[in-house]
Amino acid sequence: MKQYEVAVLLHPDLEIDLKPPLERLEGAFKQVGAKVVKKDEWGKRKLAYPIKSQTFAVYYFFVIDLDPVKAEELEQALRLNDEVLRHMVVLYEAPIEDDSEEDTSKDKEEKQESKEEKDGS
Repeated sequence: MKQYEVAVLLHPDLEIDLKPPLERLEGAFKQVGAKVVKKDEWGKRKLAYPIKSQTFAVYYFFVIDLDPVKAEELEQALRLNDEVLRHMVVLYEAPIEDDSEEDTSKDKEEKQESKEEKDGS
């Protein structure tokens, strides 16, 4: 099983009651044998360009565990769902931790040590 990130843009009129469409989406995930690991709601946002005559959409992002063979079945299920304006399924890569603060403190220490060595000789 691999982890996939699924981005879904739902019809803006569904914003009033999102529970039924989300249950149908999660049902589609379960139907193909996927397990939802993480769900992230971004809410209603303006689209960069109209999609199916809509200028707004409700954004949802899911991280799911799914067998790669079943990915095409999931794509088809999302494509056939009228509530979904757009979707995208991609392999999930965990975010990289930002160690820039630690690196800068180590760099400062190394620079100070090398400066002290130069001053000492």
